[in-house]
Parts: sequence; structure tokens; C-alpha cells
Amino acid sequence: QRNYCIPAGASVVGNHWSVSLDPAVYPNPHKFDPQRWLTEDGRIRHDLKPPQFGFGRRICPGQYVADRSVFINTLLHLWAFRISELSSAPLDVLAFFDAMNTHPLPFQVKFEPRVKAAELEAILANYHAG
Repeated sequence: QRNYCIPAGASVVGNHWSVSLDPAVYPNPHKFDPQRWLTEDGRIRHDLKPPQFGFGRRICPGQYVADRSVFINTLLHLWAFRISELSSAPLDVLAFFDAMNTHPLPFQVKFEPRVKAAELEAILANYHAG
């Protein structure tokens, strides 16, 4: 609908849930499909803008720092640890808490260091030595 009058000082909240489930933008929005973010040749699609950092004039100015920080920290965890499912507690990848802030249900995994402590200390000493 159009021609709404929004009073001065009113709070306007973007409906991120609805935006992220728009089938005109995200085909099959309820399907888990990580490939939707890739082009046919496997590159990241830059025409899709995820709404988590807001939109328009009020978009988060720190979005690129946040994205890169999460990326780097994820890589460091994957570099440092082998992360595996516990045989005693199988992982249900579809188990989640559905609310305003959707997140996975609690789960257990095993973190095993990929590098022994002495080797890691040598790597860090070499790094700090320049």
C-alpha cells in the first residue's frame, strides 16, 4: 500500500523476516539452499543483499568489518580444530528455536586441536618475530 503518513518521531522497523522470505528475490525461500548465494560459475552473487545490516540510508556502516571479522574468526577455528559430531549425540542440523531471533537448539560437538601446543607456540613465536 502507498500514501501512508508516518508522523515525525515515529519508530519504523524493517520487517527483516518478510524481506528475507520474499520469493521474488529468493526463490524457494523456505528451502535450505546455500547455493542461492552463488552464481552458476560458483562466484558470490553481489546482486542479493542480505537484510541483517539494515537497508537504505540507515544501513550499518560497520557491515564490512563485521562480515570480515566473522569470516576470519571462522577460518581460524577451522584451521585450529577438527570439529566433529559426537557418536553419542547425533547432530540434527534442522533443530532450531523458532522465534524473533531464530537460532540452533543446543548441541554437542567435539573440538580436537589440529596442531600440538608446542608446534603452535613455535608458529606464534615465528609470527611475532616478524
